[in-house]
Amino acid sequence: MRDLRVRHMVEACEQVGVELGALDRALLDGLANWESYQAQVLTGLIHRAYEAGRAARTGSQRLRTCHRPPQPRW
Repeated sequence: MRDLRVRHMVEACEQVGVELGALDRALLDGLANWESYQAQVLTGLIHRAYEAGRAARTGSQRLRTCHRPPQPRW
C-alpha cells in the first residue's frame, strides 16, 4: 500500500509538470506513511493548485474547493 501511495503522489506531481528533486522525493516517501485518505488529499491539492495556476494565467474564474480530480484507487 505504501509504495502505491508514493507512486500516486509522484505521478500527480509529474502529471502537472513538477520536477521532483531528491528532497521532494524523500518528503513524499515519508508522507506515504500517512493514511491513504491523507495521501489522497495531498494528491488532490497538487491537482487543484495546478488548475488554479492555469485559471489565473487565463483569467478564468477561481476554482471551487470541492473540485476533485479523478482519484486513484488506493
